Amino acid sequence: QLLYAALFWSERRVTRQRLILAGGYLLVAGALAAVVLPRTGDLMVPVVFYLLAISAMATGAAINAAPLPWLFVGALTFVLSDSLIALNKFVMAFPGVSAGIMLTYYLAQWLILCSVLQTDAGKSAGVTA
Repeated sequence: QLLYAALFWSERRVTRQRLILAGGYLLVAGALAAVVLPRTGDLMVPVVFYLLAISAMATGAAINAAPLPWLFVGALTFVLSDSLIALNKFVMAFPGVSAGIMLTYYLAQWLILCSVLQTDAGKSAGVTA
């Protein structure tokens, strides 16, 4: 997430719409933190750092110059995958959650890759987002 965050933040295009997306994500992240953090016990500090890292990645995707929506959707799918891990570990075990975690993880990587390829193709053709 930190590498993605650094890459996403390095190519910013801050607009009102993108700030709204980032803010909406932060509200969801806050709600997730409110549910998960009280149950993390001795792991609270590392979980907080991980939540900050994935939030940096997701907000970076929201304000990245890549054309909307695929990079942001990919980042949110990545957050969903990690949220399933956290909810399953700290809140309530879900039967079959491993399949959902892996499905959302691979879908996230694919969406992020598609966004990068779309952005690179636009740059090659002289199109700006």
